[in-house]
Amino acid sequence: MKKQTKEESVLKSEKQKALWQAIKFTLFSLSAGIIQIVSYELLSNFVFKDAVANQYDWSYYGWSYFIALALSVLWNFTFNRKFTFKSANNVPIAMLKVLGYYLVFTPLSIWWGIELVKLGWNDTIVLLVTMLINFVTEFLFSKFVVFREKPNEHKKYVSQKEKLSYRKFKKGELFEKARAVIVKDNKALLIKDLSNGNITVPGGGVDEGETIEQAVVREAKDETGMVVKPVEVLCQANYDVPMKYKSKEFVSKRRETYYICEIVDETNEQHGLEGEYAGKTKIYFADFDELSKTKIGDTAIAALKNKYKKGENK
Repeated sequence: MKKQTKEESVLKSEKQKALWQAIKFTLFSLSAGIIQIVSYELLSNFVFKDAVANQYDWSYYGWSYFIALALSVLWNFTFNRKFTFKSANNVPIAMLKVLGYYLVFTPLSIWWGIELVKLGWNDTIVLLVTMLINFVTEFLFSKFVVFREKPNEHKKYVSQKEKLSYRKFKKGELFEKARAVIVKDNKALLIKDLSNGNITVPGGGVDEGETIEQAVVREAKDETGMVVKPVEVLCQANYDVPMKYKSKEFVSKRRETYYICEIVDETNEQHGLEGEYAGKTKIYFADFDELSKTKIGDTAIAALKNKYKKGENK
């Protein structure tokens, strides 16, 4: 089975996240839309029926639309709140941003709705067209304003790795990667990506001018907050990764070195996988058997188990 690189995992996770975000937004919008349509029809046909009968009184549309829109927004701000605003870093600020959107959209949509009804448009058709405009503009506003993350952080991370991999390829050099097998009480530290269930051990690419041991220490600190000491090499693995950099396809030759590490200081804050999965990881110690779920091969797991036999090398 082909090994999935960290860069590929990031891209896959981002695509899945974007798709799921669009699906959830559509479903929540449909539920709010049903409330808005039903409310509008009830208001215009029963509450404001006298105004509807008067062909020169267009206020019925404005009031019916405004109340129905308010009910649908109230639905998203209350019952749907934990789903609609779940991915926001600050829920109150996210809600204020959406409120700001409606402070602009509501008067504009009431104005053009009344004008279109005056021109002879069917009021239900006007409502549906307005709802479609609402859906598209609110989705774009939510995506690029309300739930916007740090600009291109994931793409920047992947681009840097692609650039370094291509530079190594042109020089005929291996792309070195370092991983820390942090052991404590005959258990290994694992990082679980809660967005896709992938489990790994701390590690990443070796920066230029950096030794593998230095990379192990840096990656462990970045991803777990722990200061570790590389004790010895557990194993090395060579593999190829097809890549593309600026439309140029190439094969990145890689060597991954696993170091058994001891903990020097574990009082620092845990950060997760270099920030790209910030807030979406679980960092924990597990029995060596669970290492079979990670990228470490069976041979390395067997060697680790053999080294840390019960009662030895604690």
